[in-house]
Amino acid sequence: MRQGQHRGLCCGFAQNILVSDSIMTLMLPPKILTDSGLAPWQLRAFVCRFSAVLFYDTMYVSIVLLGLIAFDRFLKILRPFGKFWVQNVTAAKILAGLVWLFFLLLSVPNVILSGEAATPQSVRKCASLKSPLGLRWHEAVNYICQLIFWTVLILMLLFYIVIARKVYESYTKTQKKDNRSEKRIKGKVFIIFTVFFLCFAPFHFSRVPYTLSQTRHTGCRLQRRLFVAKESTLWLAGGGGGGGGGGGGGGGGGGGGGGGGGGGGGG
Repeated sequence: MRQGQHRGLCCGFAQNILVSDSIMTLMLPPKILTDSGLAPWQLRAFVCRFSAVLFYDTMYVSIVLLGLIAFDRFLKILRPFGKFWVQNVTAAKILAGLVWLFFLLLSVPNVILSGEAATPQSVRKCASLKSPLGLRWHEAVNYICQLIFWTVLILMLLFYIVIARKVYESYTKTQKKDNRSEKRIKGKVFIIFTVFFLCFAPFHFSRVPYTLSQTRHTGCRLQRRLFVAKESTLWLAGGGGGGGGGGGGGGGGGGGGGGGGGGGGGG
């Protein structure tokens, strides 16, 4: 019964990750068309105001849910035959719902405050569609999302270090100590963490300077370089996100590779 509840818990988180990754994937075609110059400028306005916001929104939903899967595995290792209140299917549904609600509340103002007149010239830079308050909100949300990502990353690292140690201690009770086994266990844990880091950290390194270039006066050449860096790392994050639903599902086992698009909003 306990094992079935745990599978249901992780499956619930993984299903939410699958939903967020699916939404992210649906938001990719408009972005691809506009970035390649094949779409009319009106579609670019739609991307700036809506689909880019939703893309980022779901990425951070997936990141947080992957962190919750890691947290659940951590609690299961601490208390294999017991249960904390958060390891309850109802609690998991509430947590997942709160994650979606939180990022929705962050992203809605990005849509509302992007109401400046759209023209073929203004849509070249999504920030041009934002009001002064919208620019400040966009910058604030960026910092909030940065804090969320790095917090999840650090916690995941700590969770998986503890998991690796506990698994190895359990192994040594029944098997003769073997350094190769220890290295294998630690290696598997750090592969999960490394994939998560490589998928999302480069984007978060590049996103802050890019956002600042959008909300402050910056030279065109530097702005272009920051845009290229942000877009390149965003595709890496998106690729990691595609694997995130699968990773999270196996993450009933421990964690997953990436997540799909979230709350920051608007290019």
